[in-house]
Amino acid sequence: MDRNGTNLRQVSGVAAWDPTWSPDGEQILFASYINDLSQLFIINLDGTGLRQVSDLPDLRGRSDWSPQNLIVTYSGKPWKRELYTMNVDGSALRQISPSGGNSQGPSFSPDGQWVTFTSYFDKYGDIHGCEIYIIRVGGTDLRRLTNNDYCDYQPRWGP
Repeated sequence: MDRNGTNLRQVSGVAAWDPTWSPDGEQILFASYINDLSQLFIINLDGTGLRQVSDLPDLRGRSDWSPQNLIVTYSGKPWKRELYTMNVDGSALRQISPSGGNSQGPSFSPDGQWVTFTSYFDKYGDIHGCEIYIIRVGGTDLRRLTNNDYCDYQPRWGP
């Protein structure tokens, strides 16, 4: 729809959640089911060009698209989730989170150099123990940003 709420139109004919705009605003990245598995898809704003871009066994959906045209998402069984980056065609899949933190809900920094996310590195197994962390897009320089007695969940960076 337009910013003022007019011109509402459906873009895809598939169930979709967690949409994210492409850096140029011409496409949308979103999660949907295929063969009972949740995967990431990209579609053009006019509804053409629907294509699957991920092939992860336990993808959850929350993802983001960087200015450098990388995608970050998370996948894994409960308490075993990890962050992954990939190119927009699904190639060059790479785990960037250290294993064992149950990492999820990633978001790129506006410059695309960092990823913020929720994890349980310091309080693993405590349902209220998730904190917000950042890590460089290459998987280095992990830093915890919060330290609370409640779960800090699904951070998002804005411009």
